Amino acid sequence: MTMPVLVMILLMSAVTMGSRIAGFFAVNEPKGKVGRALHYLPFGLFGAIVVTGLPKSPDVSRLAVAGALLVTGVGAWRKWPIILSLAAGFAAYVFISLT
Repeated sequence: MTMPVLVMILLMSAVTMGSRIAGFFAVNEPKGKVGRALHYLPFGLFGAIVVTGLPKSPDVSRLAVAGALLVTGVGAWRKWPIILSLAAGFAAYVFISLT
């Protein structure tokens, strides 16, 4: 890797992280329902990135996916820890797929 490419990567990283860090100081965290909804936003985006990257398989049961989404959503709505909601959704997917 040549030096100009390395400098460009470092500058791009600094601009990206700098804009994110500046966002922490420029905006107050909303309270109430909006604040709770935004709290789950990073987890939802992570899930969307993972799901869209999964290989497309014709034998995937849409019923199992819908059941997993429902269980995960109910867990998040009932204010379970996010890891417990995801684990419950995965367990629902496996259970429905096996039946």
